Amino acid sequence: MTPNRAHPPSDLPTAKALVHAPCGFTWSQPEPEPEGADYAAHTFTLDGLRVRYREARTTPTEAGQFVFPLEALRAQGVVSTGGSGGKRAFRVCPPWVTTANRQAEKAQSWQVEFFLPSHGTVDPARARALYLRTAQ
Repeated sequence: MTPNRAHPPSDLPTAKALVHAPCGFTWSQPEPEPEGADYAAHTFTLDGLRVRYREARTTPTEAGQFVFPLEALRAQGVVSTGGSGGKRAFRVCPPWVTTANRQAEKAQSWQVEFFLPSHGTVDPARARALYLRTAQ
């Protein structure tokens, strides 16, 4: 488990350098969330949008981030609608992972649309589209 810390996790400045800055995004200082200490949870704003950051429990072999619009999370039953439903946690499966079961395969199939690779050259137009889609 990753301890929560007063300073942002090291991959947030990397995301800023590779994705956020090339897109012209502005962001606030990340603030730790004590209840999410196991996942190095932080919140910050990105161009005025509220972002909730969590680290994966396993170390990825490739870099990237999921940018989920609220409507996509509602459609999958991840967040509540009208005070009912929702989950405390959910599985994310990056595109390069070979899924081990049907549940993981199902999760990966809807999540791939919202994955933004951050290794190599990042597509600023795709990054802006994903982030701005979350604001609608």
